[in-house]
Amino acid sequence: MSSAPAGPGNRQVGLGLYIPPIKEGTDLEPPSLWADHIFELRWKVARQRGYIKSPILDTLMSEEKQREPFLRHNKGWPAKRLDEMIDSNKCNVESAMLQVVGDIARAPCASCQRGNGPWAQCVKYNGPRVSSVPVPTAIGRGKTTDAPFMLRSPRPRGTNAIPPVLTDSFA
Repeated sequence: MSSAPAGPGNRQVGLGLYIPPIKEGTDLEPPSLWADHIFELRWKVARQRGYIKSPILDTLMSEEKQREPFLRHNKGWPAKRLDEMIDSNKCNVESAMLQVVGDIARAPCASCQRGNGPWAQCVKYNGPRVSSVPVPTAIGRGKTTDAPFMLRSPRPRGTNAIPPVLTDSFA
């Protein structure tokens, strides 16, 4: 392994992978270490044989980074724990990516007002394929939120398949 210091441009792969510290609070900062970390899209739930698994992630990856993501004050998770949580579900990767590229909502949704989810900001996405449909929240499957930041692909005609949805809460 290299003895170069961990940091942008000097990230080690595998056991020595550098995970940047995550900040808490409601500050707004330009994209930095965590935004870059998210855009590396290194989580196994997001990639398969070098390809992005999710059309939502593929869409979000084409957007410009807007800000550095911040955790809510009451979370207190170390960066490694947050990284593990993001890697536990593809929706969590989408949530992290949305924090970097989405627009801050004028008024927080009911889910964010209740303090659900890990992120300090309520974020919406105004890109392609956006609709206002209920989405699962991090609290439990089957519960929904009125969040304005979900992305939904059109449902193919004649199918009962539920199209993917996007929320800024963890699953």
